[in-house]
Amino acid sequence: MLKRRRLLKQVIRLTGAAGFVLAASLATPVLAQPAAPAFAGIFGDHAVLQRGEALTVWGTAAPGLGVTVSLGGKTAEAKADAQGRWRASMPAMSAGGPYTLSASGASGTTTLKDIMVGDVYLCAGQSNMEFPVRLSTGAWPEFPANPELRFVNIQRISELAAQQDLKRPAAWNVVTPQTVGEAPAACYHMARTLQRKQKVPIGFIGSNWGGTTIQGWIGAQSLKSLPAYAERVEALAVMASNPAKGMADEARRHERWWDAHDPQAKAQRAWSLPGFDDAAWPSLSPRGSWKDAGVAALAGFDGAAWFRTSVTLSEAQARAANAVQLGPIDTYDSTWVNGVRVGGGSIAWMWRDYPVLAGAFKPGRNVIAVHVLGGGGLTGLPEQRGIKTSAAHAIGFEACAGAACQYALAVAQGDTVTLKGANQPGTTRVRYAWADAPYVNLYSADDLPAAPFEIAL
Repeated sequence: MLKRRRLLKQVIRLTGAAGFVLAASLATPVLAQPAAPAFAGIFGDHAVLQRGEALTVWGTAAPGLGVTVSLGGKTAEAKADAQGRWRASMPAMSAGGPYTLSASGASGTTTLKDIMVGDVYLCAGQSNMEFPVRLSTGAWPEFPANPELRFVNIQRISELAAQQDLKRPAAWNVVTPQTVGEAPAACYHMARTLQRKQKVPIGFIGSNWGGTTIQGWIGAQSLKSLPAYAERVEALAVMASNPAKGMADEARRHERWWDAHDPQAKAQRAWSLPGFDDAAWPSLSPRGSWKDAGVAALAGFDGAAWFRTSVTLSEAQARAANAVQLGPIDTYDSTWVNGVRVGGGSIAWMWRDYPVLAGAFKPGRNVIAVHVLGGGGLTGLPEQRGIKTSAAHAIGFEACAGAACQYALAVAQGDTVTLKGANQPGTTRVRYAWADAPYVNLYSADDLPAAPFEIAL
């Protein structure tokens, strides 16, 4: 039974006068503008398309918009449907290139460059396929550049239902000594051998996720045909279509299992509630395995432990808060926000990023509770844990007048965060992430957290 506590201090530079502007890199919403037809995320500069069979190209555009697709002097026509999706089929082409691939409509043209036609291979699997060239045996000598050998690595994103497109456009790479290190090693060596023999451009797509099970690679309809998985597939479909019901159903399934296997389950569930008094619990700031925390009782401990912490949110921050980020946990966890179960995981090295439905966070004090079964607990750094929001509000900023501090509204504007009202008479300092066990949400474009700081005025 552990309560997390953290107190760090690092001074960083603030610029600007009244309002105190903190340099940061937070994205701000961009208003939608009329756009030219777009290609699906798998298409990009340097891509390889399959030779010897009809080429299917697809993407998005304004509903009803006519689209003309051009490649190597050949064209095809398509029309975007009511959902804004278009698909065009072009005649088979022989190996060759480089070409330009374009999609044109009344709103403009999108053009992709350096497109080759050859053979395309999908390389999918676990860590053996994911293993990169830079870590493989014999990787020290430089691999030669080969402009007819290209690859793309698909980003690893978990979704509840099949998606129409990639979340982010994939980036195709021409093989060079600088790029080849990130290619899947087994796939690269296969593709290089085939390219040497076939004398045609080769493209290989790495879609890998170490530690995944075969069930994750099977479509829902096929998996439902197996009785052992039918109920779980249906539960996943409910979660995708009605997240609130899906999460409530999952919480009930979790409670039934817990009650059946742990006689203390019902009593311990009270430890997830915001009204529970944890004042008698010892404090710990997890920074790696609990075995290395300097706590005698945990030095050789494998079993179950609880962590609780709290964060204070304004009304606007509570409305915008929509996810909890906990970093990696060893090994199994269940996590609650104000007594509402928001997720659980079972793989030690995977980060826990749990979406939180609207209404779970409240203005004022919010309690986050984590029940861990394993040998290490919350094994990431404190800086890896935070609350994400849908709005441009940054939480964790305080304006202080002497010893009295209160949370200040912080608004992200482009690459700055402005503390509104922090320049009131009597304010002596401002600080960020300064509370015990703070939960914060100020991240860079590379998803790195801003360090805690305090600055006197």
